[in-house]
Amino acid sequence: MMYVFSAYPNIAINCCGGTIAKYSAEGESITPVIFSFGENTNPLLDPSHITAQLIKESRAAFKLLRCKPIFLGLPDKRLRKRITDSKIETQIKQLLRKSRPEIIFTHDIYDANPTYRKIAKFIEKTVAELKLKTRIYAFRAEFPIKLIKREVPKLYVDITDRYAAKQEAINQFKSHELFNNYHLAISHLNDRVYGLRIGVKYAEVFYRSQ
Repeated sequence: MMYVFSAYPNIAINCCGGTIAKYSAEGESITPVIFSFGENTNPLLDPSHITAQLIKESRAAFKLLRCKPIFLGLPDKRLRKRITDSKIETQIKQLLRKSRPEIIFTHDIYDANPTYRKIAKFIEKTVAELKLKTRIYAFRAEFPIKLIKREVPKLYVDITDRYAAKQEAINQFKSHELFNNYHLAISHLNDRVYGLRIGVKYAEVFYRSQ
């Protein structure tokens, strides 16, 4: 049993969409848990009008990866403050206590984005409080050149066979097309560079957190 905890659906797919598709195709249970749809990401669009479209796009994207996500539905504008709401904390604790996952993929506590850092710390804290033996692996939405050098164990996942599915999933987010094209380019660069490091065409990398 595995989970992917991500602030937004497109970030989950950009950073580990190939891994989700790979494990799902192999019959493993991997469930994305998404805090917000990201309705405030594009300042040119009215959040009240874009939410329904984002829900539709997100469901279509994860369907292509053969997984069933859990959407927590937190408002994007107040996401950082709402991450540790008692209701959300209870929901996630119940989820993890019941399933006792082997692996969790989530944001990095060293990420430049404070919202991503808060999610990462929240997940680490929750796993520790439940005394789970879950391995936590962190992903980062960035260039392969890291500002902070970290000598930590890495998990490389060969996604070459699932790369097309990942790209198709990313392309479902038409409402964020301008930003999506940027993330698509970064994702392609990352996957190619990481793939070269382990002798394959495309790969995703994760950093062992605990």
